Amino acid sequence: MSREKILSVLNLLHLKKVFYGDARFVHLKQRTVSAKNGHPSILEEKESAGIGVRVLKNEGWGFGGTSDLSARGLERAVTHALAAAAASARTRIFPVELTREPAIQTCWRTEIRMDPWPMDPAEQMAYLMECEKNLRSAKGILLTESRMDFIRKFQIFGSTQGSLIESRRDLTGGGIFCKAANGSEIQKRSFPNPSRDFRNGGYEAILDLKLKEESFRIRDEALLLLKSRPCSQGKRDLILKGSILALQIHESLGHASELDRVYGHEDNFGGRTFLKPEKLGKGKVGSRHVTIIANCPTDKSGAGFIAYDDEGVPSRETTVVKEGLFTGYLSSRETASRAGIPHASGSMIAEDWSHFPLIRMTNFSLLPGERSFDAMVSEVRDGILLDTESSWSIDEERGDFQLGAEIAWHIKNGKIAGAFKNPLYRGNSLEFWKKCGEVANAQSYRITGFPDCGKGGPMQQAFVSHGSSPALFRGVECYASSS
Repeated sequence: MSREKILSVLNLLHLKKVFYGDARFVHLKQRTVSAKNGHPSILEEKESAGIGVRVLKNEGWGFGGTSDLSARGLERAVTHALAAAAASARTRIFPVELTREPAIQTCWRTEIRMDPWPMDPAEQMAYLMECEKNLRSAKGILLTESRMDFIRKFQIFGSTQGSLIESRRDLTGGGIFCKAANGSEIQKRSFPNPSRDFRNGGYEAILDLKLKEESFRIRDEALLLLKSRPCSQGKRDLILKGSILALQIHESLGHASELDRVYGHEDNFGGRTFLKPEKLGKGKVGSRHVTIIANCPTDKSGAGFIAYDDEGVPSRETTVVKEGLFTGYLSSRETASRAGIPHASGSMIAEDWSHFPLIRMTNFSLLPGERSFDAMVSEVRDGILLDTESSWSIDEERGDFQLGAEIAWHIKNGKIAGAFKNPLYRGNSLEFWKKCGEVANAQSYRITGFPDCGKGGPMQQAFVSHGSSPALFRGVECYASSS
C-alpha cells in the first residue's frame, strides 16, 4: 500500500513536468524506557507516518509533507511543494544542476539479533532498575538516571529518475548518569556519554554496553571527583578517547566539511566553515596522523550508517582528510555538481517525513594508527587523559573552540597518577589537528553514536557515528572551569 502511494505521488510529479522530484514514505516508531532516582520514570511509545515530497522545477526547490495519506492529502502535498518551488525559483541566484546518479531499485535493513519490540517493557525497566540500584549503593549520590531507547524507521524512497528503495533501520541506545554531592559542590559522571550511545541493532546493543557493570565505576568516579583537585592551567599533552574525541571530530571537522556551509545554504548553530574550496587538495588541516573517512564501510554498526541517503544516493566512502591534507566534502547532488565533484557523497538525511533532507554526517571516522594505546600513554611525561565530554562551544567558522570533560586522568611519567576535576581545553581547529602526535591502533578502535546532532532551520536532529582510537595531541592549553 505504501509503495503504491509513492508511485502515485511520482506519477503526479511526472504530470506536473518537474525537472526532478522524489517522495519518501516514513513510518517511525520510538520507545523510551527510563528510571530516575531508583524509581521507574518514563515508559513511552510514539509513532508517526507520512510522506514528504520534494520537487525541483524552474530551478527552485520545494517541499511538502503530509500525514494524510488519502489521494486528496497526497495531492495537497504535491501542490504545496510546487508552490514552494515557484517561490524559491524567484530568489534563485545560481543555476541548479544535479550530479548524475544511477536509478536504484533495492531493499535493505539493519541486521538485529534481539528484537526489542516484542519484549515486555517491564523486563527492560527491570534492567534499568538494577543499574539504579548499583548507582545508588554508596553514600553521597544525589541523583541517578538510567535510560534506553529503541527506534525503528521503515522508509520507501522513490524518485522521478527511477529509483525505488525500501529500508528498515533499527537503532538502539542507552546510558546511565549520576551526580554526587558534598555540601554545595556537585560532580557528575555518565556512561557511555551524556547523550547516551546509539548503534544500529536491537536489544543486544544494550547488553553490549554493559550498563549494569559500568554503573559501579561511574558511581565511584563521581564520588572521587568530590575529593579531586581542579585541573591545573597550562599547555600540556592531551589524550582524547571515546565520546569526547568523537565530539571533537564531529564539531571541528565533521560539520566543517559539509558543503552546504560553503555556499551559504546553512547558517545556523555555528553554520559556516573554515574549510574553504581553495583549501581542497592543497590545505593541511592536520598532522600526518590524521586521516578522516566519511561513510567508512567498516563502521556499519554505527548509528549513522545508511546504505542509501534521502536522495537515493549510495553511501559513498569519502576521504575528507588524508594524512593531514583536506581532500573531500560531504555533499548533496546539487552542491557536488556546483563544486565540480562527479558524485554526491550519499550524505543527505531528513529527520522524518516532515522535513527536507540536509547534508549530514553519517559515519565519520578517524582512522587508527599503528602503536597500542598503552605504548602511547607510556611516553607522556606530564599530561591528561579525557574520556567523556561535559560542555562545548565553537565559533561561526568552526574554528576556535572550547570543550569540557567530566573527568581528567593525570598522566605522570607514562602512568595514571590520579584524577582532576572540571577540566577544559581550547584551541583552533586548524591548529589543533596539526598537534596530533599519534593515534592508537585498531585494537582500541571504538564507534560512538550520538542521537542529537542538530542542524537547519527549523532544526532537525540526526543520528551520527564516529569511529576512533584514542589520540594524542601535543601542547594543548588546558585549565579548570569555575564550577
